[in-house]
Amino acid sequence: MLEQFQAITLDCWQTLLDGESTELERHCFRVSAMHEKLQNRGISVPKERLSRALRDVAEEAHLRRRTTCLETAPNNQVIWLIDGLGLVRSPDLEEDLLEPYANAGLRVLPALLPGVAEALPRLARFPLGLICNTGVTPGTVVRKILAARGLLRWFSAVIFSDEIGVSKPHERIFAEALRSLGVNVPRDVLHVGDDLETDVAGAIRAGMRPVWLNPSTNQPLPAALTVSNLPALCSQLGL
Repeated sequence: MLEQFQAITLDCWQTLLDGESTELERHCFRVSAMHEKLQNRGISVPKERLSRALRDVAEEAHLRRRTTCLETAPNNQVIWLIDGLGLVRSPDLEEDLLEPYANAGLRVLPALLPGVAEALPRLARFPLGLICNTGVTPGTVVRKILAARGLLRWFSAVIFSDEIGVSKPHERIFAEALRSLGVNVPRDVLHVGDDLETDVAGAIRAGMRPVWLNPSTNQPLPAALTVSNLPALCSQLGL
């Protein structure tokens, strides 16, 4: 069992929710729905071009997040898309395209990763916080996904990068989670996530204790507890 701690924060994507296995379905939904929106306005954009433009926007937002820790909100991503397609910006066009862009995760719900439904109620014996880099799916939508999957009720605090403007591994997003949980000493909190840079290194820089979620546990880290899944973490914690 680890030394005493007060609370646990968790990453969202590929820690709780499996966004990767259904990402292609969500991309296809965005392409079809946004293509129809454009057609209804008399704007002709081939689906192949729209698909490439959507991927370019997602990659640009990802690169900005990785290099600067600045999160680009989905409404601004839609503006990038409009510019990239050479279309004329207008508030109503932006709003029209934002709806399917941001809400694709509700049309194609991500599955829970194995063991999450079993483990979260056990981990919730401690106050739980969520620290989520949002990407193309805003916090307003991630909340609904978590609620639909029965997870939201277990969290005392939920922090989304698009709502505070910075993403992991920036210290401010971890500090906001600590503040929301009412914890004054970062070392008293475990942070659990799958990404070495955003979760493990970010937690270390924030003064928290990292737990690396890695299905291939033959790669332990000296700086972090390494577990293959959340039920294994519960076992480590004696829960």
